[in-house]
Amino acid sequence: MPWYSDQILPFDITLAGTNEEGAASTMKITGVEILNEGSGISIDDAVTEFQASFVARFVEPWQAVTSPFSSDTINSVTIIRCRLSCHFFHKNPG
Repeated sequence: MPWYSDQILPFDITLAGTNEEGAASTMKITGVEILNEGSGISIDDAVTEFQASFVARFVEPWQAVTSPFSSDTINSVTIIRCRLSCHFFHKNPG
């Protein structure tokens, strides 16, 4: 079990986004290694924030997802704004 975030083994991130019309897109970031981390507290918003800087081996850009309800690929990809420092899912390497 790592003591610090920069001791975590490399992992992959998959981002998924949809819009209100049902169009979906995905993005993959592979081989992510965390370099350092930071945090902050805001008493105005009652928020604790966490940031992490990282490097990655490969970034697969946003791609449209084929709809299971249609034979056509959704052509208009709406990219959902997201902050990688807050919204990521990692795959357990073990």
